Amino acid sequence: METEELSFKAFRDARKAVASVIIENLEYYRRLGPMSNTFGTHGVQGHIVPMGNANYLRYLAYASQHHNTSTHFLSESNIQKEGLQIKEGAESLIIERWTVDAQKNYHCFNYPVYSISDLNGPEKVLDAYRKNLPQPFRTSREVIRRFLEEEEVLPKDTTPQANLLEQGIRAYAAKAAPDTLREQRHLAYLLLLTTDLRPDNATSPLYTKEDIQRLKDAPSLLFASFSAASKKMKSIRERLRFLERQIEQEKEERVHQLVEEEKTHPLASLRITYHWSEAPNVFTDKDGKPLPMDEGFELTGEDAYRFLVQANLADKKNFHGTGGYYKTKFTLAYGNTELGTDRYDLGDPCFDNQKSIAKAMEAHMTGPYQYYLDNDDKLRQHFSVMQQFNDEELRGDPDYATPEAYRAKLQKNVDEIHQFWQDFSKQEQAFLQEHPEYEKMNQEDAGLYIAICPISEYEVAKASGMVMETIPKDEFHDFVTCEPSAWKVHQAVMIITKDAVEENDQLKRYSGYAENPSIPEGFIAFKTAISPASSIWDNRRDAEKYPVDLSYVIPKEQIEKLQCLEDISLTWGSYKPAKEQPSKYPPQTSTSLHALKNFEIAVNHDNQIYKEALSKRVYVPGICPQNELTVSVKGNPIYQISYRNGRGELAKASPNYLSPRLPEHYKEAVEIYQRYESNSNRVLGQDRTYASTPDADRPFPTVEESYTNFEEHYSKKPEKTPRLTREWREDAIQYYVTHPLVDPAIDTPKKAVLATISEMAKDGYTEARIKSVLENAGTTRHREEAVALLKSPEGKKAIRQARKERDEAAAIHKTADKAH
Repeated sequence: METEELSFKAFRDARKAVASVIIENLEYYRRLGPMSNTFGTHGVQGHIVPMGNANYLRYLAYASQHHNTSTHFLSESNIQKEGLQIKEGAESLIIERWTVDAQKNYHCFNYPVYSISDLNGPEKVLDAYRKNLPQPFRTSREVIRRFLEEEEVLPKDTTPQANLLEQGIRAYAAKAAPDTLREQRHLAYLLLLTTDLRPDNATSPLYTKEDIQRLKDAPSLLFASFSAASKKMKSIRERLRFLERQIEQEKEERVHQLVEEEKTHPLASLRITYHWSEAPNVFTDKDGKPLPMDEGFELTGEDAYRFLVQANLADKKNFHGTGGYYKTKFTLAYGNTELGTDRYDLGDPCFDNQKSIAKAMEAHMTGPYQYYLDNDDKLRQHFSVMQQFNDEELRGDPDYATPEAYRAKLQKNVDEIHQFWQDFSKQEQAFLQEHPEYEKMNQEDAGLYIAICPISEYEVAKASGMVMETIPKDEFHDFVTCEPSAWKVHQAVMIITKDAVEENDQLKRYSGYAENPSIPEGFIAFKTAISPASSIWDNRRDAEKYPVDLSYVIPKEQIEKLQCLEDISLTWGSYKPAKEQPSKYPPQTSTSLHALKNFEIAVNHDNQIYKEALSKRVYVPGICPQNELTVSVKGNPIYQISYRNGRGELAKASPNYLSPRLPEHYKEAVEIYQRYESNSNRVLGQDRTYASTPDADRPFPTVEESYTNFEEHYSKKPEKTPRLTREWREDAIQYYVTHPLVDPAIDTPKKAVLATISEMAKDGYTEARIKSVLENAGTTRHREEAVALLKSPEGKKAIRQARKERDEAAAIHKTADKAH
């Protein structure tokens, strides 16, 4: 039987089982179900019903145990009518179906329904239940804000911040259901669900531990309290719908007013609704103060235009960044036209480096269409996919009859978008006459890459999507070209900066390096966002999509800036005081790119050891080199430092891995050099050292801390063994040679050996055992010197002194034990 009337006991037991699962959800997720926005429906087309009240709880319990992809369900009779079959092993969701007889007695029946995911049958039938299902009622933050203000639980004109709205919802629930905490929690849950808000369950969960315990004590009350909250929510939804219509009417009146203002104030009707951004700090008001970047925050007129200008500027500035692009979502409208909601990937560059908002928005909006218009193969593939998966929807639509008709539709879309932004451009120019400060921001350049290829291969370049704009043939001269790949473009920069003069001829051959007075005959130049150091050039399959005879251009003005890097030199010397004497040899020197790279390596070493020391609370100065470092420009020192690796001195002084006091025009040259490096090598001027961040603002580990934590992070003291074994000796070398070096006073090789001798003697080892460690640690010369020191009077004295200290400590300990 599809339905079965329940006895009171069966009814009670079934609800108790559901309550048990809901309580488990509350304990694990701190919400009623595994997802805060789950929504189940059942019924056939034309009569689809959302699951509410008791059935909503049953659905949540089922959903937490069955991970179906579809949230729509059909009964057994409806499954048969639709010509579908239940998959083997599928489990039904049992919902409640109520009837009332002539005597007004209520009867509850089990009503099993099955998820669309658990059915087989004609795809067209199943697809109808996968698409276009009714969605749960959701309202905006503006609507819920208005509702809460009218209920006097929020002050007038409260900003629609998520935390403020959540507080208001909780306050309203307490006001609407003052007599029962259960009903309050459920009502707040339903209101938060309606507004798509989620409480912070880690700090202020909606359902507290006390609430969960009360449900455990009386699980039967879950359904009654949730049903009461659902009934209240039904009338609240009607009010929210009324407020939606009211706000929409006010919005229409406001838009009409702005459109009228547009006649005398250009761009007055431009409107932005902010949703979210991964880089909210780039958006400010006229005075440079951060905007209140809350979901639903609205900007109009000049404020909206400034927002778009700042988005375009961030898109350009982040293009050469190492952190990828910053996703930002907002809704745009102008005049009577709603342009919709979209995600903008700032730094991609998603606005194509355009110098006006009209052109930037046109480039973004036409981009998806233009891609197919420039690539006929891709267009036909896309058309075929649409025909395959949307045949029913597209049948009879002339725009989708053939690939040619679809192409015409896309071209029409591009033309309409172009015309819209052309009209906007006139108003933009008028606006900029009154606000020239924005024009300067618009003219910023992203520094796109330049490439050339034979004119015969230009269509291939366009079809690949790499062409952003073509460059007139006479626009630049005296440039360098090289073949695409991270290695080849790096070699080209090395040649320009005279970093490897003796290898220049060989590097030129391998990298395709060439100096060009102008664009060669038969070639065309264009700007592109694809880096010559991109990994696509190392993948043969990817590279086949692009022109065969493609070369990248390093223009004259960049060449002139890069050439100054040959002025930079780095001189350094390094030794470990506890291991060796200062070197008698002159310090090492590198120039140009090698100087920059070696400085970066030095900063990184200092930074990493410093970070590890703070994290593990242990620092061993004796194993860290003492460094002397000098950075010079044209032979004149600009920065000198003497430092011990791992103390963070160099890393703090050089937060962006560049030498302090490096003149500005050299920093500009470094920035250009980094553009032509692969992302993994873009460190100079962009990354920030850990030592310079607020996270590193804590005390450095003391000597006592380092001794305490040494064995956990370096090596453990070996257990004594009756016989000398290779394993013991290896462990002993690891421990006894390094452990004494925690003491910063151990600053010569002699002190280090004596400290090893002393520690081993104090631990009760014989001279033979000590010798076995010393004659196997370090270089041959070090071993011989260490063994000689062990046999010397000074070494003998160290052993005697250590044993004396050991015996005295043992005696004191023994006396204390007796006294105790």
